[in-house]
Amino acid sequence: MTSRTVLAREAMRAAIELRDKLVIPKDAPICIYDVAKKLDIDVRFVDGDSFDGMYSKDHGAILVPSLRPYGRQAFSCAHELGHWRFGHGTRLDLLIDNSMCSAKNDEEFLADTFAGHMLMPLWALKQMFLSRGLRADTCSHTELYGVACNLGVGYETLITHLYYSLNKLSPESWERLQKHGPKSIREELLGEEAAGVRHLALVDAAWSTVAVDLQVGDIAILERGERVEGSSIVSCDRVSSGQVIKAVRPGISTVFSADGAWSVYIRVSRKDFVGRSDYRHLGDPDVD
Repeated sequence: MTSRTVLAREAMRAAIELRDKLVIPKDAPICIYDVAKKLDIDVRFVDGDSFDGMYSKDHGAILVPSLRPYGRQAFSCAHELGHWRFGHGTRLDLLIDNSMCSAKNDEEFLADTFAGHMLMPLWALKQMFLSRGLRADTCSHTELYGVACNLGVGYETLITHLYYSLNKLSPESWERLQKHGPKSIREELLGEEAAGVRHLALVDAAWSTVAVDLQVGDIAILERGERVEGSSIVSCDRVSSGQVIKAVRPGISTVFSADGAWSVYIRVSRKDFVGRSDYRHLGDPDVD
């Protein structure tokens, strides 16, 4: 078997080279679906959650299950993009609880590691923590959750990458952060309002580069979101960490700070959207 260390370096190098090719700064977060579009790769969300993702070499297409968690969808798309980048054949990836499973073959390990470095490169993580005045090893679970949201990945995915791939967490920090999960964090931040909410985005003043992607019914807490333009979101009550907004219809809105010095796009797709990723934010023509 090829050394996993050699494969990991190959995967990291491939992610860096692809970012360079697309003129994406190495310290910037990305939307993986926008990256695939730039590469003329068709990404489609398909109904269900019985598999993790699929890459079709013959059709140059990536399939992502519509019912998987938001962060997992992004990682699955990046994983399948890894199969494309390394010229692997058609792949149907089944659900595996442990993404670091040593039983995975070399091609799956390569695609996984590529996805990690594409979505969470070391330089981007350094910038994420620096701009927030944080350190990976000492930040709280809610602070790390906010970083994961800005990177477009799952909370557990980020912890795993920091611990296994980058060695940026001590065993003690790993255990401390692992005690929390997205559901408990939603309950901690939203209280009773967390009931029925599948995805919560934490958007702080350091949020940069990418839009906030939500589905109808999702919630975001914005540290500096005082003014809203657009009909795809509505403002709700404030909580201690900021202004709560709810995604109510497909489309693109903008949130501004009161002084106009900060703004962010909010892109809303249909709940459990099925179809080409390009179309996920289009408004419903049957709704005024």
